[in-house]
Amino acid sequence: MGFGGPSILSGNGGAPLGRVTGGAPLGFRPFGGLSYRYDNALGEFLTEDARSRNFYALNGMWGLYGVHRGERYLVGIDYTGSYRQYSGSPARNGANHFGSISYVQQVGPATDIFAAAGVSSFRYGLITSQTSLLFDALPDVSTPELEFFDARTKSYRSSAGVRHRLGERTSLQVNGSGFEVQRARNLISTRGGMGSASLSYQIAHNIRIGGSYGYNYFYYPNGYGDSNVQSVSFHYNHQLSPEWQFSANAGGIRAENERLRQVVLDPEVAALTGQSAALETSHTILHRPTLGVTLMRQFQRSNFSMFFRRSARPGNGFISTSLNETWGATYGFTATERLHVSATFSGSSLSAMNQHVGRYTIVGGGVGFTYRLFSIVNLTSHIDARHWVVTDSNLRRNRVGAFIGIVISPGETPLAIW
Repeated sequence: MGFGGPSILSGNGGAPLGRVTGGAPLGFRPFGGLSYRYDNALGEFLTEDARSRNFYALNGMWGLYGVHRGERYLVGIDYTGSYRQYSGSPARNGANHFGSISYVQQVGPATDIFAAAGVSSFRYGLITSQTSLLFDALPDVSTPELEFFDARTKSYRSSAGVRHRLGERTSLQVNGSGFEVQRARNLISTRGGMGSASLSYQIAHNIRIGGSYGYNYFYYPNGYGDSNVQSVSFHYNHQLSPEWQFSANAGGIRAENERLRQVVLDPEVAALTGQSAALETSHTILHRPTLGVTLMRQFQRSNFSMFFRRSARPGNGFISTSLNETWGATYGFTATERLHVSATFSGSSLSAMNQHVGRYTIVGGGVGFTYRLFSIVNLTSHIDARHWVVTDSNLRRNRVGAFIGIVISPGETPLAIW
């Protein structure tokens, strides 16, 4: 089947294109630096005063990213760490860590395996956007932009799978993953696992169709319940040209949810027991359609993608099991041997499947650049803006974050950390 690297695992589509252009970089690239940062509206539970306050910080950042390509394997590392020291607000100081490692191995002429692991720890719901270096095989269960409150969040994710060619045109892919997301005690934490199997068939040299079945289990400690989500979808992938690629999937999910809820007791029962309320189990079964569409182009010096996804998600600490819709566009451009620029726009919404809460929506975007001043010294800057809102409530937030600084990193190409 030939070793095409991570592209062999992209049968399901729906993910943004990676930030590396012209093929994956060879070798690993460290970086570290110092920047001056501005944020507004920081706080775990915002008061009216906190919404209008501005915060300034010194921000240290460090990391390692890159891909090593062997004859029959790829290994990718993507880690970014930072520490913020806010002026006059020590309670908001803290570190953020985002790290992942991916591995793809061709074990035979018709078989490939992959494994990935990721760990993150962050506090603030506005983090510099970053797309994947390789395929994104890890569960999409915890992203800073979807977290409404600024409480510390930790996530642990892992996945593994195999893809085997059954015939000249047919291939089978099986994969499984597990995760745990830990949040503050007054928010909803979650853990669970996912598994899927997909069968694809190449009907032309540039067109592939297929179908898949998936099973997800989400568990919420402290009496928040659990969910069993089964999905069936059909896939279509079309290599429109050497530069353009289109993929789409459509199907449906069946979500079975159980959750404890408080109910008011009948007055006569309340008089006998001395309690006005009690807990009961809420059990629901919902059926919802799913959809994913991605259009990507790989230029010589840049990449571009537009995407839309609708799928089940284990929530964001405020909402548990939900139907998630995500859309956006991303563009990265290595303009010269010194300059790399990027721009992103995205939106996401969560609709609860077993809670009586409003629809959670976030929209925003960001632009950034890195310019190599001389030798290993780079000038870097980024600005992000987000708007959060929950319908039928007073939970809403606007936030802007920006920084400019110097980053030290060896390498012949411009630094591409977003």
